[in-house]
Amino acid sequence: MPPKLDFEFTYQQEPVVSVTVYSPFTGRLFSTDALIDTGAEVSMFDIAVAQRLGIDLTRAPSAGIVGVGGRVEARLAEVELRLMDNAELRLWLEVAFVAGQTQDLGNLIGLDVLSHFDFGLSHRSPCVPVTPPDVSSKSRLSSQ
Repeated sequence: MPPKLDFEFTYQQEPVVSVTVYSPFTGRLFSTDALIDTGAEVSMFDIAVAQRLGIDLTRAPSAGIVGVGGRVEARLAEVELRLMDNAELRLWLEVAFVAGQTQDLGNLIGLDVLSHFDFGLSHRSPCVPVTPPDVSSKSRLSSQ
């Protein structure tokens, strides 16, 4: 079994990570930043990200999401997220696209992503170590 690779990134005031979002339906990708939010159950991106990816959300399932800012309506779509543009830190999942997300809270990485990796936040020395899932988890994530 190959050794686990650890990755890390530093941040200034808030734990923000670079994320590449890929749509399997359009073949497009878009890179953006997202705040790591351990209080969010679902990862949320501004609807402009879906538009940049060419994802048509008109028939996508909708969901009401309640958070600190109140209740918002979201459209759900499956994408691949790649953290820090690294193939070891990628997974496929359904994320929420919300109008005005960038102006309000910014793009968010929630527990739906964080639960697949080992993350550590240190505010004293603003650094986030990330460990990818083990080989058995990777094959399960890739096949979903």
